[in-house]
Amino acid sequence: MPKTKVILSAISVCLAVAFCYLLTGYIRQDTLQKRLDTQITQSRQTLASLPVPDSGLSQLYEESHQTNQDVKQSLAARTDSTTDVIDRLLQNAEALEVQIEPIIGGDYEEKTVGKSEYRFQPIELTITGSLDDILAFLQVVENPDLYPNVVVNHLSLNQTQLPDNTQETRITGSLALSVVSGSSDSP
Repeated sequence: MPKTKVILSAISVCLAVAFCYLLTGYIRQDTLQKRLDTQITQSRQTLASLPVPDSGLSQLYEESHQTNQDVKQSLAARTDSTTDVIDRLLQNAEALEVQIEPIIGGDYEEKTVGKSEYRFQPIELTITGSLDDILAFLQVVENPDLYPNVVVNHLSLNQTQLPDNTQETRITGSLALSVVSGSSDSP
């Protein structure tokens, strides 16, 4: 029997060691679970206190992105030379009975629009005519189908009374434009 007592004692000791090992593993897992539950609760509270994003932001982004793409497309769609633009300006001015006097150009500027480089060639001209004719001329100049790569930068108008005792007035103005073209460095 003593052999049986030794075996039973050994089994009892092994079972006690196994029970202690399993109990400490359970206690560690329980502590870890409580800590994780606390972190989850804190994270939920933090998320609940954050402001709700505006549901229209993605739509605004899409509209803005589409507008940006449209601008890029219109700038790159058709690039007329400065000479072509000036010829068309002179023809349209003559057809609308507007006189264009000195056409002054300056050095071009390179500007970045989005990720592309563009050249802006400034043109300044003096326009003279009746108010209705000048307004009609400006509508033509601002038409993107006729002038897709022309941007109106500045316009100033002055009114003068004609000397012959009539009610007719003459409008003289300064019009600053830019002819936009893609740079050779554009991607």
